Amino acid sequence: MTMTMTTTTAASGTMLVGDDELLNRVLLTTTLTEQGYTVETVDNGRQALELLRARPVDVVLLDIVMPEMDGFAVLEEMQGDRDLKHVPVIVISGIEEMESVVRCIEMGATDYLPKPFDPVLLRARVNASLLKKRLRDMEQDYVKEIEGLARQLDARNRFIRATFGRYVCDEVVASLLESPDGLNLGGEKRKVTILMSDLRGFTAVSAT
Repeated sequence: MTMTMTTTTAASGTMLVGDDELLNRVLLTTTLTEQGYTVETVDNGRQALELLRARPVDVVLLDIVMPEMDGFAVLEEMQGDRDLKHVPVIVISGIEEMESVVRCIEMGATDYLPKPFDPVLLRARVNASLLKKRLRDMEQDYVKEIEGLARQLDARNRFIRATFGRYVCDEVVASLLESPDGLNLGGEKRKVTILMSDLRGFTAVSAT
């Protein structure tokens, strides 16, 4: 198993290069590290999946023809994995048949570049894929935050129902749930009208 890692101090994202040809791995690594990315390389599809499941990766640059597991199989495995299906994949391959290109896109690849790759075009495609990944990560963080707030609100509501539902009517409990200040002590001041009345002879009646 061959696995190498090249890191720069100005890294702005982690790239995984999967290619069985050493020259291609070197060219891609050099190009990406010069752009400030952290690059990890593997020489077959099985290693690519193992690394993806072991640590976070922002963008995958994947060859199609590889030993043990080819690029199509890697794409299929990634699409079936909830943690990997949204990782952008740029297929870089010498296979230029339109059928293969279409198949890669249909299997979840973000983009397709033929070999030999153009460094300027590669940079543009990687930046676009990385932006897509960053936006999705932000969306996921936002969803998790909302879910956390929803759980806190649900716990608060259950506490109010359990605590006050024993002593007051449902209308009062509902009022507590609707108002963010419902649990504040001190009550509230209102202008009200009070009618005090008596029944003639009520004391004598009640005494008997």
